[in-house]
Amino acid sequence: MLNLQTCPFQRRILSVLFSFLLLLFFCLGMTSCRKSNPEATVQLWASEDNPLYSSLTAAVGEYNRQIRSGDLLSVSLRSFTDEETMIAAFSSGSPDLLLCSHYRQDALEQMDLLVDIAPAADMQHVGFTEDITARFSACGHSFFPIGSNILLLLFSDSVYASDSDSSVSALFSAAQKYSSESGRPYFTADSFSALFCQLLLSEKQEFHASLSVDLRTPVFSSLWNDVAALAYDGALISASANGASLVRAGVLPCSVISSETAAGMTSGSISVFPGTENAHVSDCFGIVSICHASRTRSAGAFLHWLFDADRSVLVALRAGLIPAVTGAYSGNSSLEQLLVSLESSSSGFFPALSSDYHKNSPSFERCFRSIVSYLY
Repeated sequence: MLNLQTCPFQRRILSVLFSFLLLLFFCLGMTSCRKSNPEATVQLWASEDNPLYSSLTAAVGEYNRQIRSGDLLSVSLRSFTDEETMIAAFSSGSPDLLLCSHYRQDALEQMDLLVDIAPAADMQHVGFTEDITARFSACGHSFFPIGSNILLLLFSDSVYASDSDSSVSALFSAAQKYSSESGRPYFTADSFSALFCQLLLSEKQEFHASLSVDLRTPVFSSLWNDVAALAYDGALISASANGASLVRAGVLPCSVISSETAAGMTSGSISVFPGTENAHVSDCFGIVSICHASRTRSAGAFLHWLFDADRSVLVALRAGLIPAVTGAYSGNSSLEQLLVSLESSSSGFFPALSSDYHKNSPSFERCFRSIVSYLY
């Protein structure tokens, strides 16, 4: 055994080595704490099925690269496969910021989970559109809307008829004519619930997504018969694939799609679904704040940056959404230009979480698709 009392040189070497190892373990421990400590970053949760996911992810990366202030935290993005999985994770913790639909915002607001961070976010420079501010009282306080979708008609380049999108009756007539002449279906819809809601909204009627209730309304009964006739005549189908893929593959000449589906498309002709001039059924997507007090300032700084200099407008347009704020950017592609033009020309109708439409839509969708398949 080495006698340290009689070997001062060796004892000094071991002492220095011990000090070095102690410092190394301390540094590694601090690094580990920084990686696992949620205090180190602003926690932003987002689900991959949200249309804003990709464009917001890019924006977060840009923000983190340019952040300079030493007392501001960077933003850490945690991804989930879908919104339901994301909300289930609340059982083990919660984020500072959450990317979600307006339905989820309604639910979190009713649960009193949202935190007003208006002073930190400082949204006085932001001009939210009138339909957004009228619908969401928490706008700019605990809910920061980025964009909303709208129903579009997607036509194949070879079959597009310039007058078939002028009105609902013109669309239905074009569908019947095409089917009778070719013996092939003309169009489908990604969401028949949204289709019926838009048709009734255009007539200033409410859609409950319940046949026992809606069939009492003459307007709905008439529309139901018209749509059912299209299915019976072979002009309308219920497809398992999304309509855009069928149009691109040449299977269908037309499809009713949601605007986020059209983001990035390079082929086909797009127009707004007829009857949306005054109001369009829509889902709104944005960020809600559930901030921990220690990170409120940094979370607000990120939101202030995101909604400055048309950044949120670009994030919305790249996702195929109508921007929730007005801006100077006019858009590059035809889709972006169309969406920008809708900022003030058409008001969004955002069904509430408590609405019959929201509660009944899944069962209505299944029911109607079965009927269309049976008739076709």
